[in-house]
Amino acid sequence: MLLEKLGHVTKKIVFNNPMDSVYHGLEIELGFEMWAGIRYAFLSQNKANPKDDFDLANVDVYPWGLFVDESVGETISIAAMERFGENYLGCIH
Repeated sequence: MLLEKLGHVTKKIVFNNPMDSVYHGLEIELGFEMWAGIRYAFLSQNKANPKDDFDLANVDVYPWGLFVDESVGETISIAAMERFGENYLGCIH
């Protein structure tokens, strides 16, 4: 997922579920599908002052469920924060 965020990988999969007439056969980015399956596993905390209902569905993962070592380069650190620092817990499918 981080390699995808950095632009090094662009892989798509075909959603294969004949029982789901809406999404069956749809091409989905692999990073998105991976995130959809693990997003609830990250330690997180509700936002202190949510602005609206959409903001209520976003939680802060950093610094509770994400640690970026200070020796990591700035490009990777920024990409990791953008990809994993906040998490959307609302409906995505």
